[in-house]
Amino acid sequence: THPDHAPAANVLGARLAVPVLGYGPGPEFEPTATLGDGDVVSVGDVSMHAIHTPGHTDDHLCFRIADAIFTGDHIMEGSTVIVEDAAAYVDSLRRLQSLRPLHLYPGHGLEMPDAGAVITEYIEHRLERERQILAAIAAGASTVDEIVRVVYADVDESLHFAAAFQVNTQLAKLQSEG
Repeated sequence: THPDHAPAANVLGARLAVPVLGYGPGPEFEPTATLGDGDVVSVGDVSMHAIHTPGHTDDHLCFRIADAIFTGDHIMEGSTVIVEDAAAYVDSLRRLQSLRPLHLYPGHGLEMPDAGAVITEYIEHRLERERQILAAIAAGASTVDEIVRVVYADVDESLHFAAAFQVNTQLAKLQSEG
């Protein structure tokens, strides 16, 4: 239900006279039918399987058709993803990895043909950021801003607001794990 996708769905659904499907309602989005994990939508001979992939948002769905997964915002070409729940996100990545897709089609970017390698890179990136955050804390960083300055030193400062959000998300995961 992020605003870069969902608001157009109802407009397009009405214009094309097709149902609008989604995990649930959200701002400027009202599905005509909801989809949950494992639900299947068939159009002709094509079956699309819904995969609930929380982490980016709690209501995120990816869709599998044969050996391809349409990843929405869960995996994007050329960029990492803003994550609301770090533990759920990595679990969702591992779930996609277990499906062994050959192709990924992101909501942002081009087809990613080496799906297994891409998913592995995303998992490794998240785990590396966690290690970097823990190392920054061990070295004396005691605020989110201090952690951001250490961990995201190579990232343009105009993006540090997003990095701070990610550090907070990662700290919440670490705190929940004790």
